[in-house]
Amino acid sequence: MRRFAFAVVLVAITFTFAFSDTFPARIVKVEGDTVSYQKGTKDETTKKTTYSDTVLTAKVAKDAKVSTGGKKGGPIGKGFANELFTTIEKGKGVNGKMTIAEEGADKGKITEFVKGGGGKGGK
Repeated sequence: MRRFAFAVVLVAITFTFAFSDTFPARIVKVEGDTVSYQKGTKDETTKKTTYSDTVLTAKVAKDAKVSTGGKKGGPIGKGFANELFTTIEKGKGVNGKMTIAEEGADKGKITEFVKGGGGKGGK
């Protein structure tokens, strides 16, 4: 019975990740539950991330997780309402990894953002 329960949990986790898109992103503006961002692509040779000039928008899921990465990472208080996101200077942004749901009730909404390298004002 334990093996069956473990298998069910493992399959559920697998489907959760299969139905979402995680990618590098630079948040450039947050207004309420709407986030404006630039999608990034990482060059595997140079290990550098470049961001599109196109600004996209997405709504934030009700239970979205917003945190910092790394060894000292943890939740960011107030989520996207934190001043880190509400005081972004024009031409700058907050870099990290964004996850957007591709199916379910939160389809098209941001379900997770992990602030990473470059931070506020990164290039």
